[in-house]
Amino acid sequence: MLKSKRSWWAIFLCVGLLAVACSDEGPTEPTPVEPPAPAPITLTGTWSGRVEGAFVTGEAMAELTQDGTNVTGDWSMQMPAALVALDAPAEIDLEGPVTGTAADMTAELSFGFFEAFVPYFGTECAIDVTVSMFDETMMEATWATNDMCQPPVVDMGTLMFTR
Repeated sequence: MLKSKRSWWAIFLCVGLLAVACSDEGPTEPTPVEPPAPAPITLTGTWSGRVEGAFVTGEAMAELTQDGTNVTGDWSMQMPAALVALDAPAEIDLEGPVTGTAADMTAELSFGFFEAFVPYFGTECAIDVTVSMFDETMMEATWATNDMCQPPVVDMGTLMFTR
């Protein structure tokens, strides 16, 4: 018979190790770790491209910042020849502030005009831009002058920007 406490500990240790070795459970699989969600796509950045309309056509650019759903920034384009023919100043760019909102991959923006253009376009004249789709590199939109613009500066068209 076993007389020492060490012998009993040795037996318990052997039985324990044998039980673990004979168990049905093998090594466990590592728990998969979900990769972090990609950052949401926003309108923040420098955009440039083409504005096409019946009256206003040309190359344009916009510097936009999106914070949550709010969008702000500035836009500009060379003064279109059709507006110069109506006595708009050819020596300055057509430009102004941008305000609006974006959600998912669409946006509603207003391209305003700086004070220098009020005599030509009227007070609070702006271009309402409906962005139908944007992603990391491209923005597609339709636009129309708002109800505050004075004729004949009333137009609508498309906008295609890249960044």
